[in-house]
Amino acid sequence: MDLSSHPVPRPGRRLLTGVSLVAGVALAAGLGLTAVPSMAATTSPTPTPTPSCTAQLRTIATWEGGYATEVAVTAGSTPITRWETVLPGDLNVYYVWGGTLTDRTVSSWGEPMAAGTTTYFGFTAGGSLATPPPLACRAFD
Repeated sequence: MDLSSHPVPRPGRRLLTGVSLVAGVALAAGLGLTAVPSMAATTSPTPTPTPSCTAQLRTIATWEGGYATEVAVTAGSTPITRWETVLPGDLNVYYVWGGTLTDRTVSSWGEPMAAGTTTYFGFTAGGSLATPPPLACRAFD
C-alpha cells in the first residue's frame, strides 16, 4: 500500500481520520449541539412586473355644442403590447382617432410601446366638458 499521498501529522498535532471525525459528530449530537446552517446564498425568483399605463385627457378645442380632446397614454415601467381605456358613459362621442372605439372602450391598434413612452389618441364629442374626467388605463404584455 502506497502511503506517499496521505498527510503526515506534524509533531504535537493529531491527524483526524474518518473514524474520529464521525465520533466527533456523534459526540456533538449527544451533547445537544447542532450544526450551523449553511451560509450559501439563496435566490428568490424575481417577480414579473405587472404591465401598466396611465391616460391623461385634455380638451384641445371647443365650439358651440361640442369639443375635441387629446388623450396621452403612457406605458409604465415595462414595455406593453397594447392598451385600452374606458370613456365615461355620459360622453356623446362622435369620432375617435389614434385608436379603435368599441362601445365605450378605446383601444390601441396593437402597436407595442417601450417602457415610459407616450402615444396619443383623441375624440370629438357633443356637449361640453367642463372638467376632463380621470381615465383608467389597462395595459397588456
